[in-house]
Amino acid sequence: EIQLLTKSQFQRLISGESVAAYKLIAAIAEVLAVRLTRLDQKVLELSAHREAVAPVEELQTFKQKLFTEWTF
Repeated sequence: EIQLLTKSQFQRLISGESVAAYKLIAAIAEVLAVRLTRLDQKVLELSAHREAVAPVEELQTFKQKLFTEWTF
């Protein structure tokens, strides 16, 4: 069963120093930290494996193919 916790309800729990509210915050923070770590790793992976082809050369190759191989 899924229940909705509204913002005002959550704020009341925080104001009342509810342990459940703090556990919820900790769980959300943990999920966000794991996702951010994965994102950082992916960015590093992608930046480490960049192709050696310069963007200008890649664009020139595309332009050449566009004008010689494609028909409209």
